[in-house]
Amino acid sequence: MHLPSYSCDMCDLGVEEDIKHLFSTCIFATECWASIGIQMPNLQQPYAYLESLKLQLRVPFFMEIIILMTWSIWITRNGEIFRNTRATVSQCRAQLKKELARLLHHAKEAYRPRLESWINSYL
Repeated sequence: MHLPSYSCDMCDLGVEEDIKHLFSTCIFATECWASIGIQMPNLQQPYAYLESLKLQLRVPFFMEIIILMTWSIWITRNGEIFRNTRATVSQCRAQLKKELARLLHHAKEAYRPRLESWINSYL
């Protein structure tokens, strides 16, 4: 029986695509994170990992950024795999900007100006 390859389609490292690789150690993912000023930590503990990202972002809506960047990496990756559109960091950033703009409409009034400022500064 022939099984498909589980190697990452986004980089040439020949690494099995697991959740950690896909969202944090893949070359494509690290470039996407770096484009918004985040260096992915090499930590094993999930809480320490999130704390590192929180300290780098320094905004009260850090978790929303983490979740939406992860989603944007996923959407961009799937575009390359299933629609044959070349995945680029700029596409991922555009997807993140679109998702954050949607979030802006639902954000608490107190967070709105700072979120809008962050979007304009980083995207």
